[in-house]
This record gives sequence, structure tokens and C-alpha cells, in this order.
Amino acid sequence: MADPVKVIIDTDIGSDVDDALALAFALQRPELDVVGITTVYGAVAERTAIAAKILKTLRRADVPLAAGSSHPLVGEPNPLVIVNQYPVVRPGEELPAPACRDAQELFRRVIEAHPGQVWLATIGPMTNVGLLIRDHPDVAGKLKGIVCMGSEPARPFPDFNIRMDPEAADIVFRSGLLKFAGTYDVTRRITMDDADLARLDLAGTDIARLLMECVRLWKPTTTKPGPIVYDMCPPAWLFAPEHFTTRTISMRVELSPPERRGIMAPSKDAPPVDASVDVQSVHDLLMDTLTRH
Repeated sequence: MADPVKVIIDTDIGSDVDDALALAFALQRPELDVVGITTVYGAVAERTAIAAKILKTLRRADVPLAAGSSHPLVGEPNPLVIVNQYPVVRPGEELPAPACRDAQELFRRVIEAHPGQVWLATIGPMTNVGLLIRDHPDVAGKLKGIVCMGSEPARPFPDFNIRMDPEAADIVFRSGLLKFAGTYDVTRRITMDDADLARLDLAGTDIARLLMECVRLWKPTTTKPGPIVYDMCPPAWLFAPEHFTTRTISMRVELSPPERRGIMAPSKDAPPVDASVDVQSVHDLLMDTLTRH
């Protein structure tokens, strides 16, 4: 068996529930070695606490954790983006402490300890990763590559992770480091219905109970019928690329005029994006992982 893929996961956990599901998924896959977790956008202290709760529940306090940037590169964070799952952290609860003062320090420590071996999976707004590439290109250049959730090449629709920080996404897409981009139209096919949630609930493990609590806190804040697990696709691609069909589409992130900020537009350089996914295989991979004993 090949050595596990080393990956740092950069996440806006606590808003849409797919981040919590994706993080629990990645931490439980033997093919992945999660060597760091960073949080981004808005209430990063609360997001970091939720990630720490997942690490504690899975007995993975060995994974270094750090809060990243709360603000996009330009302007203020959208006040409508709330951290609805923070109540899973109990008042006074002891949690694994952040290992570094911020995301950039964690990136530097982990990437320089394993030059050429570490992937960076960004499943939230791309501020932390954009800052790494812009301000620390020597460290970014030691990455094996970047995978992201965020792209919509099929129509003029600004994907959430891109429109929350278009300037950062533009840096990532132009970096030459991006090897896979999960698109909204493809990844939204990976869903959890009532039967899936019932199966997760019946699993009876500590992590299953925590994830169900996250789902219950999230549900009143959304119109989605159930979790759409977009964010599991980038880490899944790292070890199971056979479940995805990719193609290179020449796109860039538009930054102006204001009404087109975050929309993908034609460009001469581009990373591969997902063109299709084996929905059943990826869904089974997710559910088998989250419900294992």
C-alpha cells in the first residue's frame, strides 16, 4: 500500500455542515495523513473550536490546528455567514489548543518539514491560501499541490468560496499550484438524505453523535433538504481520483465590474476541474467512512 497522502485542510467549518462531514471523513481515511488544519473567514476562533472538538472526539490531538484570517483580502466578511454549529462546544470544555499562532505559521512549519510532500486542500474561502502564495511564495513553492472546492465554469454563477474572497481565489487560480478544483454543479450531486442521516445516527460512535449534532444545529439555518457534501470531493480526489473525470477548462476569476466579482471567465491558463463524478461510489465512500465502528 502506498504511503498516506499528506494534506493540510483549510476550512470554514461551522457554517454549512459539509465542512464538518468532510473533515471527519478525511481524518478517518487511512489513505490520508492530515498533517494540519487551519480555519478561515469570519469567526475563526469559533470555527477553530469546532475543529478542535472533532479532533478531540476522534482522539487526534496530534494534528496541529491554527486559526487563520478572519477577513477577506479586500473588504469585510459577509455578516450573513454565521457559525451555526458552535454550540457543539460546551462552555468550559477542554479542547486541543492551537499549535501555532496563525495559519501562516502552521503552513510554514508543516510544509518545510515535508518539502514536496504536502497537499493543501482548501474547502472554504481561499484567503489563507492566497496569503500563503502572495506573501510566502518560497513556502508555497514547497507544496506538492493545491486542491480546492470552488469553481463554476459552466455558467455565470459565483461559487460561494470564490465570491467570499475573489482576490484570494484569483491568486490561487493563477498560481500554477492548483491541481484539482471541485465545481458546484458536479459536487452538489453528493448528498445525504434522511436514510443516510438515520444510518449515521444509528452508528452510535462518538463522532457520529457529534456530526448529527452539527446537522441538527445547521438544519434550521438552511433551505437544503439535507447535507450536500461538496467539501469531501477535494480530499477524496487525492486518494481516489478514479471516481472523478477531470478536464482542463481555461478559466480565471473576474474581479470587476462589481456585479461580476467571483464569476469564472475564459483565460489561457487553468487547472483541471471535475467534469463528472461517480456519485454512487463517492457517496458509498463517505457513508462507509462516517459510519464505521
